Formats: sequence, structure tokens, C-alpha cells
Amino acid sequence: MEKKVYTCLQWRYNHLEGDEVRSLYLLCGCLSYYGDISMDQMLRYATGLNFFDRIDSLEGAINKLVTLVKTLKASSLFLDGPEDDGDGSGVGASRLLFMVGDHKSVMMHDLVRDVARIIASKDPHPFKAVEDVPSDQDWTD
Repeated sequence: MEKKVYTCLQWRYNHLEGDEVRSLYLLCGCLSYYGDISMDQMLRYATGLNFFDRIDSLEGAINKLVTLVKTLKASSLFLDGPEDDGDGSGVGASRLLFMVGDHKSVMMHDLVRDVARIIASKDPHPFKAVEDVPSDQDWTD
């Protein structure tokens, strides 16, 4: 990856306000392998990783997630996801909580995703991007 591209995306990441939005960006970098990331999937992972520790309702968590996603879209780190065309293919079947138009899914450009994985491998966050499972000998305390 070209150093200029990495530096620019690293700068955008560094200027995101708050750990929640930074953590969501890194999480989605780890989740985004083949295209779009559903908002339902993000909500499940973010809740499981305790991103919303001061929010005690599903509606509050959804609203917070939508706000964080809008911040990442405004920073050009997320793109709008594809729309479900309603052809019965089941593309949007897992997105039951997010039926409002532009809040079904998001996408990340490959370079943006790769930078997120690099940052996640260096930053002290509750997850780490690992491509290959290491052998038993590689695990150390």
C-alpha cells in the first residue's frame, strides 16, 4: 500500500471524535471481507463487545449505532451499502431491525478496510485482525 494513502487514512482515523466511532471503524474493517456489512451484524458485535455500555435499551443502541455510522460516512470511511431490490433473493433478510432506507448496510473500500486492519493490529482494542490461525507454538502469554 502506498504510504500517502495510508497516511491520509490514518489521519482521518486519528481525527475521529471518540473511542466508540474509532472502535466501530476498526470492527467493521475486521468484518468487511466480501462487500457490505449489515447494520444488524454491526449491532450484534458492538453490543457483544460492550460499545454501548451506558445505553440500556435496544432503541438507544440502534440510535447510537446510526449516529456512529453517519459520522463514519461523513468522514468518507464508510460508503452506502447496496439496496435490497426486493426480488426475494434474501439479500436483506438479516436486516430486520433496520428497515429505514439508508440504514440497512454500509460498505468499506478495500484500501480503507486494509488500513483499519493495520490499525487494529497495532491499537489496544478488544479485537485484532488475524488472517491465518497461528500454530500452537506461536501462542505465548
